[in-house]
Amino acid sequence: MDRPEFAETYSRGERIRYAGAGLALGALGLGVWKHWLLPWIAGFADTAPCRTVLGVPGTTALWFGLFVALPLCLAIACAITLGRTGLAVRRGGQYPPRGVKVFRSTRIRRGEAARWIGYLHLLACAPLLAMAVWGYGQATALSRLKGTARCPVLPAAAAVAAMPERPGTHRPLRPSVALRGATPAHAWAGGCLRPVPLTPTCRRMPPA
Repeated sequence: MDRPEFAETYSRGERIRYAGAGLALGALGLGVWKHWLLPWIAGFADTAPCRTVLGVPGTTALWFGLFVALPLCLAIACAITLGRTGLAVRRGGQYPPRGVKVFRSTRIRRGEAARWIGYLHLLACAPLLAMAVWGYGQATALSRLKGTARCPVLPAAAAVAAMPERPGTHRPLRPSVALRGATPAHAWAGGCLRPVPLTPTCRRMPPA
């Protein structure tokens, strides 16, 4: 009976270096997720009904990003890493592939067993692709729902810039004039500039 063959393993120093690099990258990724990415997603979700992304409504971009884009990105990463190993196994006819070191003692498999291991590596991204297909239907359904969120009021300066040149006309005011005298105590509503505590009716004035 032939003695089993084992793949070459990393040396102790190599294992320590790779483990340290993995821990450092993992800590960096966790910090980015916790302190930047997660707060950004939460802030975007709160104001998604009032946003657009490249002309797409914010809620649509949010649902498709979570249910479709995220699984697809994970599937691509899985295909790049495990897929390359699967192709090497299929070409070489053995697992682990020739010339590849491993972290612990691993018996070399050839023949039918190696082919099945190669197929499993190639198909590892299939569940993520199926999740993206399922998520497409969920994102489409959720995007059609009408929420109850209210968009924030425009700043006073932007509101003033949108008012007509004269009361009762529709000619735009020059930016330099529109921003003159704008204060937070005024708001644009009902077609006229008015103090916030008051609710006067806009009166159409004859042109000067």
